[in-house]
Amino acid sequence: ISIRLCESERKLLFGKKPQKFLSHSGVTFAYFRSNTVSEELIDRKTIEGTLTEVIDETVKAIQRNLKAPSIIKGLKRSEKILPKEVLREAVTNAIAHRNYSIGAEIRVYMFFDRIEVRSPGALPNTVTIEKIKIGCYSFPRNPLIAQHLRDLRYIDKLGRGVQMILKKTKELGFMEPELKEEGEEFILTLYTE
Repeated sequence: ISIRLCESERKLLFGKKPQKFLSHSGVTFAYFRSNTVSEELIDRKTIEGTLTEVIDETVKAIQRNLKAPSIIKGLKRSEKILPKEVLREAVTNAIAHRNYSIGAEIRVYMFFDRIEVRSPGALPNTVTIEKIKIGCYSFPRNPLIAQHLRDLRYIDKLGRGVQMILKKTKELGFMEPELKEEGEEFILTLYTE
């Protein structure tokens, strides 16, 4: 079976500078000094490139700014930090499932107590937050992009990503991540404390 990619999909997946043709396909990363969006920025970065480059660079930006609080248990010190696989899954889901017809970038806002991954587009059709939390419910908004990310092993298209995030954060003692729709935006909040 032959699948034809439209020009914008081809550029997003393989182009040298895809944002030249689809300017809102990158990520805006911002780390604020407070727990609200404010003028006090610690770090800000516009992340561009192919979809896989955007995923990798966004995860690196988050990791660079994550602080690992130390906890003393007995005679040993341990650090409690969100694992890379949780961060990668959150960013990859936003890239794979965002609504590219909305002319806004994905925004990753980092605060002292949480990370918000804000993806343009409300949930499609019959997808609900409850179904996402249960897992095994895969309904890609962008099937060709999802297939490309699956071929590169960024996703498996089985609907397990959010379920893995919920499980890992619980195992590590973090607050349960919050999933919500706010207007034409889907927000995944990862708590870092």
